[in-house]
Amino acid sequence: MKKTIQMLVILLLNISILYSAEPTNIDNEKLIRYAMQERYLMQKIVKDYMYKSNGIAVTKAHNDMLEAFKEFDKKQMILNGFINDVKIKNLLLFIHSNREDIANTMKKPYSTDNAQEIIDMAEVISEGEQSIISRLTKKLKSKHFLPENQRYLTMQVAKYYIVYASGIKDKNTISAMNSVVNKLGKLIEEMKNDQDNTPKMNQIMDKIDRDWKIISKFYLDIKEGDLPLIVYDTTSKLDEQFYRYNQEHLMEKNKLLAKIEELK
Repeated sequence: MKKTIQMLVILLLNISILYSAEPTNIDNEKLIRYAMQERYLMQKIVKDYMYKSNGIAVTKAHNDMLEAFKEFDKKQMILNGFINDVKIKNLLLFIHSNREDIANTMKKPYSTDNAQEIIDMAEVISEGEQSIISRLTKKLKSKHFLPENQRYLTMQVAKYYIVYASGIKDKNTISAMNSVVNKLGKLIEEMKNDQDNTPKMNQIMDKIDRDWKIISKFYLDIKEGDLPLIVYDTTSKLDEQFYRYNQEHLMEKNKLLAKIEELK
């Protein structure tokens, strides 16, 4: 009962933030951002589960996984509370069902079969979230906002690395890893060359770019699989830098919107 009341309080607080006299376009952007964050969080959950289950960074991975589940559920509650589109509602219900199945499977003793089942269900959730993102994006009047896809890709590469290192040595895992590393590398290049970056954003991107040139080599050595702890730590640092960049980007955008409102 206490937990339910706490979740309702959190929902009400987020409701007040979400609808703070902002245009509908901004509201949709926030919902898209929440769906993107859910997609990222589920990859993080699987990554941390695999690390914990394979005895690497056990305490941190376990705590991070629980925190990611908590954040995922918050975002799910908000999305479900504010989206009226029937097709999206059905997708959210489907996502919730898979989230429950993942949580229940994680309670079972670790095995390759159980791990593979969790990985597959997480991919199903990822596809569902992407469909929600696409449907909400069509409702936007303006498409000029940061998609925040980098953190999702970052969790994906870390997940693929530990999956392969754990013994699930599928050729598709190597292919998927190479594809995601390529996508993330291109995205980092685009972000680094963004003319709208502030000096602080450029400073963050310089660090990301420098770290990426080192980290990406670890990812591409997936067949060796002998650096799981280094990959865990460096991925966490990279993810933190992306978070900082996204926050700066959002802050600058809000400043610009405020100036536009002043000129009206």
